[in-house]
Amino acid sequence: MLVTIWRHAEAAPALDDERRELTDRGRKQLSASVDAFSAWLVAECMSRVDVLRFSPLIRTRQTAERLAQGCGVSDCDEALWLRPVVATPEVGALISKSLALSECAHILLVSHHPLVAGLIALWSDSAELPPLLPGGCATLDVLSPERGGATLLRHCPDPRVASL
Repeated sequence: MLVTIWRHAEAAPALDDERRELTDRGRKQLSASVDAFSAWLVAECMSRVDVLRFSPLIRTRQTAERLAQGCGVSDCDEALWLRPVVATPEVGALISKSLALSECAHILLVSHHPLVAGLIALWSDSAELPPLLPGGCATLDVLSPERGGATLLRHCPDPRVASL
């Protein structure tokens, strides 16, 4: 199963973290990143995204809506288990259980740091990769969501260079 992990695009400050919306720059970078990602999927003959799940915060919803549009995903829904938390073994087990129930070829998860970094480290068996900046993404070929051993297929930590 392919799993793409996407950190929400750049968000503006707000009085309440849950109300932070994407900035204009974040939206522009996201559009370029989505176009580059879609082109990469086609060029590398990768499975199209079947399912998209995002955390319940506004900035991840806005990011997910643009991704769903750009990747042609109709199964796009909020997932409480993608809220901004540290990737502990318990959180990893919950996400793994949720992914294991999915019978899709490619799932896209939109969440926050440090969860996105923790999931990439858990599945790739490496904490050496640069963390994803807002709008960054990574795609892994995950054999089993309960453990590591995934193959890192694409790592674009900086959305400003996603088209390279």
